Formats: sequence, structure tokens, C-alpha cells
Amino acid sequence: MIPAIGFASESDAAALKELYRVCFPEDEPAFWEWIFANPYRADHTLVLRNEGRVISSLQMIPCDMRLDERRFAAHYIYAAATLPAYRGAGLMAALLSEAAAIGRARGQEFSVLITQEDSLLEFYGRFGYLPALCCDRKRAADGDLLPGETVRRVEERDIPALNSLYEETCKDLLHGVRTPAHWRQQRELFPRGACLLEHGGRIAAYCFFDERGCIEAAGDMKVVFLNRVPADFSVLSENSAAVASDEHTSGRYQGEFLADYFKEKGQTDVNYVLLRGTGGLVHTELRSEGVIAAMEEAGLTPHEVAVIDADYNRNAA
Repeated sequence: MIPAIGFASESDAAALKELYRVCFPEDEPAFWEWIFANPYRADHTLVLRNEGRVISSLQMIPCDMRLDERRFAAHYIYAAATLPAYRGAGLMAALLSEAAAIGRARGQEFSVLITQEDSLLEFYGRFGYLPALCCDRKRAADGDLLPGETVRRVEERDIPALNSLYEETCKDLLHGVRTPAHWRQQRELFPRGACLLEHGGRIAAYCFFDERGCIEAAGDMKVVFLNRVPADFSVLSENSAAVASDEHTSGRYQGEFLADYFKEKGQTDVNYVLLRGTGGLVHTELRSEGVIAAMEEAGLTPHEVAVIDADYNRNAA
């Protein structure tokens, strides 16, 4: 017999995090902390309990879909999970059916999801889910950028142009509507992996990536992070390596030099403008942290006036 289905309560957060830890071991705890601080809402999360314990759950996050000029209310099925000991008993089937009924009652015309692996397509197909969005994988030719092309980090000011490019690319497909809040959340999720390519001053392409995803996509190919330290060293293996300096130590060397300079002048309070390279890069952050840490440990009191990401551009600096 399937237990009664209900919405989660605020006190279920710890139990849900444990459920996700068991069912999605590849995701870092910090990722789920971010999820619970941002899109998660208890009244959008269905749960099944066994003697009070959450054993299966899914989130149905409200969203909008668009096709041509038509717009449809929908929900996005996310974090569908069942504890291993309770799988095969129809719990997820019951949750999906309940989510569909609630969605209809809320006026939502579509239920959408992204499968973690292709083997799940048949399972979700039993409940009426059909492949609707296409994913293609192409390998770009090796070589330098073409004349007029530049690559840089995504900034807040780029959001309208990114959304325009997205809408232009998806205009003939049923696709999710992306709000400014969505783009900001993507930047938060991929702080070191939100890049765009400009051609003649116009955004021509963008991507969000993480180191682990790059390595998995490479398959049997060797991956070398050149002059860039991965945020998580556990991604490195026999097929991947990093060739880079210890950026925090490099920053400390700069901080120690500055500390000696100001101490010779008898100055301990220091106002500073920090000119950085490319914002968002892990080595930029580590080197900047190292500079300030070394100055403070040497007895200086640094006061930030401004931090400018000059992107190695003399005019910007």
C-alpha cells in the first residue's frame, strides 16, 4: 500500500538533504545548501513517509514555457528521489501522478523534467513524458580565436543579451522562459564557469560549465587545466591534471612585499584599490585573498576602497 502523499514541512529540510545525499552522491553538500536557500520551497515539494520518515520525494518548481508567442504555465520536476530500500514499490509513480493532478489544479499545462541518464526516458514515458528538447554535441576544431572574437566571463550587464540569444536560438522549439533571476542563479551556480564569446562586440555564444562536467564530457581524452587550478582537486585523476602555480601563495608573496614597503614607511593603515585580472576565475580569487591575508598577518590594517576586474586591460585599469 502506497503511504499518503503530502507537501513537505519546513522541518523536513534535514531529512530531504539526507535523501538527496544518498540518491545523488555526486553532488556536493554545498550544492544542496544552495538549492534550499534559493529555488526550494516546502509547498512545491511532495513527500512520501514511512513511519514519519521521508522515503521518497520530488520538487515541482513553477516555471513558464513558450512556443512562438504563446506562453504556458508549467512545473519542472526536480530532485525526484527514493531511498534504495524502498525502490520498486511504485512510490515515484504515485508522486508523479499526484504532481500531475496538482499541476492541473494549479492551471499548469505542462510538466517538464531533465533526465539524469537516457535509461530513465522509458520510465518517465510511462507517465506521458515525451522528448521535446534536442541536445546535440559537436566538437569544435582546435585553433585560436578568429579576428574580432574574444572570450570573457559573464557579467550582470550581459543578462539581457544572453536571454535574447537564448530566445533566438529556441524560437521554433517549446522551451522554458528564463527570467533575469534565472540567469543570476546560473551565475551563482557556476561562478567560475560562466563564459561568453563575443564577435565584433556582439555576444555570439555562451556556456555554463564545471570542471567535473568537462572531464566527463572528454571521455577517454586527457584533460589538462593549464594555468588554472580546479575548484575541487578531487576531479583530478589519471586522465586529468592541472599545471598551475599555487595562486594563494603567489598572492601572499605580493602581500608580504607590500607589508615590508609600508612598514618601512611606518604606515599600518592602508587604503587600497585592488586591480584584478579576470573576475570569477579561481586563481583570481585565491591570489586576491592571499594578498590581503599576508598584509593582515604582517600587522597592517588594509581598507578596501575599490576592487576592479581590469581583465588584463591597461585602459580598464
